[in-house]
Amino acid sequence: MAELNQTTVRSEKPFFSVVMPAYNAEGHLDTAIDAIQAQTFLDWELVVVDDCSTDATREVVLRRAASDARISVISHSANQGPAAARNTGIEAARGKWLWMPDSDDEFSNDLLEKAHAALGGENVQLAIFGYIERYLDAGGKHLYDNPLPLTEIDWSSSDGWRPRIIDLEQGTQYGYPWNKIYNLELIRSLNLRFERIPLIEDILFNIRVFDHVEKAVAIGGEPYVYIKKQGSSITNSNKFSAQEYYEVHRRRIKELHDQFERWGVLDDRTKGILGSLYARYILSTLERNCYAVPEEFGHADRVRWCKEAFDDPLFEELIPCAKSSGSKALAACLLPLKTRNVTLSLAMGRFIHLVHGGFYSTYTKMRSGR
Repeated sequence: MAELNQTTVRSEKPFFSVVMPAYNAEGHLDTAIDAIQAQTFLDWELVVVDDCSTDATREVVLRRAASDARISVISHSANQGPAAARNTGIEAARGKWLWMPDSDDEFSNDLLEKAHAALGGENVQLAIFGYIERYLDAGGKHLYDNPLPLTEIDWSSSDGWRPRIIDLEQGTQYGYPWNKIYNLELIRSLNLRFERIPLIEDILFNIRVFDHVEKAVAIGGEPYVYIKKQGSSITNSNKFSAQEYYEVHRRRIKELHDQFERWGVLDDRTKGILGSLYARYILSTLERNCYAVPEEFGHADRVRWCKEAFDDPLFEELIPCAKSSGSKALAACLLPLKTRNVTLSLAMGRFIHLVHGGFYSTYTKMRSGR
């Protein structure tokens, strides 16, 4: 009998379960699997959840699994979205620690080795790491990179890190699941799963998780590259109406607000950052309103929507606290909201719409407050 290569032996209880949702990923899935197989730490399993792809996604995984017993595929009989795909992977995972990278992103080949070393401490329940946002135009041309290293935070107890979670949210590092490695036993013991909604399912999951975490650990550097291609994100698509987009992101802000209130860390600084984040979602909604067909959502509808948003108790609590943090662009955008000026707010939405359509790189930098 031939001796099995140590890198392809299937462990009954691997240290890491890597759950990778995939939908019509045939074009880049081999590259993602290559990156997992290139990991310098070998004790892992890769569970690819094929969300009823119409291409050869399943066949790609089966071909790779034929030569590496650590790789498997689960196929949905109907397309259910990334939340359901991750939930399927959570049910199937056999490891101690759970990592859920996206199939079209990139990561260093020593990420799991660094995570293994970091997770060796006593009572650690979660690992977190920084990443790089890589912006591409619609044709795949590289525009620029935006490194997002983690802020220095004391992760040894919740007293140290809870007041600083707002900094992670401001840096877009709190909500994503792929820059975290979770204790699978904790997730299962609390019956935590992703809510099956098309947006913000990830931040809602993390809000639930972090309510039950006491001790975490940070992995240094930016070992993950989040690919942001123009027009590819569901968040940036026109699949949802502007009003639907606003309601789901208002819920995001309210969930964060309530979590910080539960933790006793909803101070003026936190309200200021939350207010600026809320303002950006409102401005994005105003910009999205410009895509609406006038017969379906005309000027009078936009005026009414603005007035209703201005009268929202969450708006009244947070927007006056919003800070521009030195960004001249954000300061200019905040002015119509802080003064509750409907005409200027609608005009600002149109201006952002023009920048978005003609100057994508400028738009992304302006949106991130740079």
